[in-house]
Amino acid sequence: MNNDNNNNNTTNLTNSNNNTSVEQEVNTIKATDLKNNLNSNEKRDLSAIIPTESYKGEEANDLLISRDTSLKSDGAVVIGNIDAEGVKIVEGASFPKEIDIEARKKAQQAAIKEKKAPNKKKKTISEDAKKAQNITTIIVLIVIAFLGAFGYLFINRKTDTDFAPKVITIELGSKLPVHAKDYVIPGVGSVDDLSYTINTSEVKIDEVGDYDYTVYHSGVTKRGTISIVDTTPPEVKTKELHIIEGSDYTPESFIVNCLDLSGCEFSFKDEKLANFNEAGLYNKDNNNLIIIVKDPYNNKSEVGVTLYIEAAGDIKKYKKETPLNPSLGYSLVTTYEVHYSSFASNSILSYAKKIDSYTYQDEKNYQEEIKKHEGEKEASFDNKTKTITITDKITNITTNGSNTPQEINDYLISQGFTLIQ
Repeated sequence: MNNDNNNNNTTNLTNSNNNTSVEQEVNTIKATDLKNNLNSNEKRDLSAIIPTESYKGEEANDLLISRDTSLKSDGAVVIGNIDAEGVKIVEGASFPKEIDIEARKKAQQAAIKEKKAPNKKKKTISEDAKKAQNITTIIVLIVIAFLGAFGYLFINRKTDTDFAPKVITIELGSKLPVHAKDYVIPGVGSVDDLSYTINTSEVKIDEVGDYDYTVYHSGVTKRGTISIVDTTPPEVKTKELHIIEGSDYTPESFIVNCLDLSGCEFSFKDEKLANFNEAGLYNKDNNNLIIIVKDPYNNKSEVGVTLYIEAAGDIKKYKKETPLNPSLGYSLVTTYEVHYSSFASNSILSYAKKIDSYTYQDEKNYQEEIKKHEGEKEASFDNKTKTITITDKITNITTNGSNTPQEINDYLISQGFTLIQ
């Protein structure tokens, strides 16, 4: 190598391996130049004077000046001494063996793989450890959850005082339960009538509404609720209605009785049906003649009825009143409603209704008679007046079977009846 600042000298070196003399440049670097270069901000490449392997020459104070493995030329070796005058090449140095660059690359790649191999093994071990750690964590969480659940159940376990009154719904007209188990959900064990005290004194069983009741047990009193409801539609009994042409009628005109603890309301399903006034037969099938019966809680029933409208002058009415008979216990009003095929001198009886109204003085007798006639289609009851009305449809009035208007009139008059229409 040549340096513009140095003097070039040549000396003979002897190869330590083959004793062959070779010529080698002797470069002298002044200390001032080295100092200037070291103080410079510019990085100096001293690759040419860095040995690639250990070398022991004749001089004992050999020094490594610098080394840059990324820029150093393979095979370049310079051994030198530093003194006040500069750097001098040491005698006895030899050139290194020729380097196989490709082999070095392969060796470097192999070294890199060897370094990576332990990491891979370490990674595998780390994954196994991680799995073990995850399993341990899961087990710990399960144990914690189990202990937490056990603690929660233990703290919140029910006792004998944790009973709860039920919310009870009773249909209007029904009776209240008599057993404690129908009122209470126990905290533990079962419910017996001896250890539970039920107080339903505030409940009005015959009125719709919500009422409180109390349960006393193990020194604790709790309140529950009883709801009295009406969900049952009315039960209604109807009759055929016969009127004279031009007469008025209402839905109530068809009703014999209606059974509902909350009361009954009546209406036509089709309000136009209140305007029938021509003679004829009207019913559910031909004219949609239906009555809606409902209670105040909107429970409904529908019933079809039949209406007969007869021509004016075709009907005659006779009435007879029998005063109260103490031995029988009732007074009696009998009415004959006589229907003719047409009202004329030669007309004949079509049919007749005999209507007997029994009015009782004694309530007990009245109730006993009701039981005899309950379920009869043509029987109706008026509790206010204690009157039972029974209607019979007949086709013969006189004893001899004569059915002309005059003969019927004479017979009824003889029996104490009075013509009222």
